[in-house]
Amino acid sequence: MQLKTTWMGTFLGWIVLMAVSVGYADVDFSGLTAGVRADRIQGTVEALSDVDSRVVGYPGHDKAAQFVLDQFRAIGLRDVQTEEFTVSVPMDKGAHLQVLEDGRQMRLFGMWPNLVRTPSLPLEGIHGDLIYGKKGWYSDFNGMGVEGRVVLMDFNSSNNWLNPAMLGAKAIVFIEPDSTVYMEAEDKFLTVPLSVPRFWIGKEDGQALLELLQRGPAQVAMKGRMIWERVPAKNILGWIPGTDPELKDDVIVLESYYDGMSVVPALAPSAEMSSGIAALLELAHFFREHPPSRTLLFLATTGHHFGLRGIDAFLQRHDRKEDPFIERMTKSFNRFDERTGEEKTEEGPRIKLFIGLDLSSKTDELGVWNSSTEFYFKRYFAPYGRKFMAISKEVSKALGRNPKHTLANGISPESGMSWETYVPGDISVDSELVLATGTPALSFVTINDARFAVDTPLDTPLKVNIGNLTRQVRFLAGLFHAAFGDPEFFPDFQMRLKDKLMTLEGSIMTFPRRSIVPDRPRKGAVAVLHNAKKKSYKGVRGEFYEVVDDEGRFEISRIRVRNVELEGFYMDPYSGHITYAPERGVQGDKSYPMKFAMDWRYKKWMTVVFPCIGTDF
Repeated sequence: MQLKTTWMGTFLGWIVLMAVSVGYADVDFSGLTAGVRADRIQGTVEALSDVDSRVVGYPGHDKAAQFVLDQFRAIGLRDVQTEEFTVSVPMDKGAHLQVLEDGRQMRLFGMWPNLVRTPSLPLEGIHGDLIYGKKGWYSDFNGMGVEGRVVLMDFNSSNNWLNPAMLGAKAIVFIEPDSTVYMEAEDKFLTVPLSVPRFWIGKEDGQALLELLQRGPAQVAMKGRMIWERVPAKNILGWIPGTDPELKDDVIVLESYYDGMSVVPALAPSAEMSSGIAALLELAHFFREHPPSRTLLFLATTGHHFGLRGIDAFLQRHDRKEDPFIERMTKSFNRFDERTGEEKTEEGPRIKLFIGLDLSSKTDELGVWNSSTEFYFKRYFAPYGRKFMAISKEVSKALGRNPKHTLANGISPESGMSWETYVPGDISVDSELVLATGTPALSFVTINDARFAVDTPLDTPLKVNIGNLTRQVRFLAGLFHAAFGDPEFFPDFQMRLKDKLMTLEGSIMTFPRRSIVPDRPRKGAVAVLHNAKKKSYKGVRGEFYEVVDDEGRFEISRIRVRNVELEGFYMDPYSGHITYAPERGVQGDKSYPMKFAMDWRYKKWMTVVFPCIGTDF
């Protein structure tokens, strides 16, 4: 009897699969997706990356936000709106190097902080002899005194800048290379607050300094400031209502981020990083021309590279499922009433599926991933994987592509593969956070692409392969059109996902003169929550940073791990030095531990800091 039941189940499964395939085979996917335009995708990439920096808080980021908002409106998305939140960002206020011999000034750019310690110099600046340290090996300094000098170095030198730092260098200046990779960028900053200032200088100015040093010793003066600030940011939302009377109440979110990141925050064109948002805008064009059966919410987030801050802001407003977060939700969206011509606020529908786009352009191959390696989630999302793979075969054939190299099933990989084998190096996707709130979430990610240029100042439009990106978007248009119109797209789940996202309400305090209670807020401090395995995931920073308010308080609402560590630092705005650091003694860490467990959904905690004079070891 058992054998008969198993055989019948398999037989019926084949019937269903054949019926699905035949249904999709009737669709002219080639003609349907012919309107996906490479020139429009290229125009988006160039418009977004034709700026100095798309890091949150910098002028280029604000231009990008306005561009995306204008595009949402021009495409004709319904009820377009923005939702503001804040991000704590190291803001480069400007830096320069002056050659004292002839008075020439050259622009410098601060590097990403060592934990919180920015490359800020004292207000009066510094001066000293300039030497060339080449790749930074100890042998490169033979015959030179390093202590108290400014060291000029090649950027592509791994983490060898630590060698002149240990020898007492006053500052380090990296010369822009012809090309570089994100591993070099990650090597240029630490997760400890080492106070050695590090700067980037353009190729031409760097070459001029090398020529100067060939003629003999040179003296230089330097000034530079980078300070942590809490800056405004905004997510952008727009709708396309579903056309099917029975399916239109199903809301599917299509999302990508529009911000960028670089190890040199003021130089972040982030062209490769604009692939996802370019795809999102082109898909919005597609679905306006071919209205979907189900309702689509197009979501452009920012703050992605600051520990997924943007998608977190959206989730806290609209998609929490546990107390005390439910009562804090906004829940509503601004909707336009066509009958009255007025805008009104309506309670938002529950999101049935979230799909994040995290694309790049060095291949045209995609993978669908369930944003987790846990077996429980693999079982839950396996039906989605099978459904997308069945549709993919028909779309691929219609577009003249090999189905084996169009879409990989990262949910249930075949032939002993794992998701990590498809994506060289770790990335962090927004759907991971959505899944943590108990909402079904998938990611479509470009696979077999190491994304070497990301997180560097050299991530420019010329390096983006528009052909590969267009083929991905065209395939996704056909895939999503078929899937979102399929009445059987959503499986009849017996399993339920849980909201496991946690929030920390913290404070950074110091002791008053005559008290054993640390009740004096350290205004202007920067709180750091250590909660990741790596310091960076191809531009997405692993630590969470928050500038505290006047009461010394802050909130971090996107915690997914059980054990965390909280530190606080205050940097003098004039010298740039850390003047308050974590108290690790009896009255500090022993009484108010910096390492603790997130054993409540909403937890309050305090870290004690004390006035100090920084010393590097």
